[in-house]
Amino acid sequence: MALFLSATGLLAAACASNQVSEPSPNVTPGQGRTEVTVTAPDDPEPNEVIAGTLTGEMVEEDALSIIRKYQEDFDACYEIEAVTDGIKRAAYVYEITVPPTDLEPTLTLRHRSNPEEYALEHCIDAAIKKVDFPAHRGAPLNLQVRIEGGVPVAAGAPLASITTETGKN
Repeated sequence: MALFLSATGLLAAACASNQVSEPSPNVTPGQGRTEVTVTAPDDPEPNEVIAGTLTGEMVEEDALSIIRKYQEDFDACYEIEAVTDGIKRAAYVYEITVPPTDLEPTLTLRHRSNPEEYALEHCIDAAIKKVDFPAHRGAPLNLQVRIEGGVPVAAGAPLASITTETGKN
């Protein structure tokens, strides 16, 4: 829709009634008019979250990136364990199915390296359940995520390593 403004400041388009008033007879065509064109934004990036929905199909890299946004929660679990029981290597593998809708993902613990680490397992389980996957287009995504923690590989590095079992990201 184009809007026209005359030199006298009169709005020439009445948007609500879809009627266009005639320009003043004292104004020659094109004189004192400004045309304003409203266009839709460019197409979004293929996998961009807009209004809580991923614009494309979710792939492993997308899911892993979303899980890694919760890195501090996983690190906190291993920090608490290190204070109470010393730093030990411990790993958990979850099978996750992310539906394309806003429904909760299906989480299944498939492997634990030390079944006697109840507090750590409970903390990791609570952290993975906090992950908020956006709705997406396409089929449900199935992946296995490995969360492994212990002594950091470098000073300031995260305590928890988060990777996928299939892609080894």
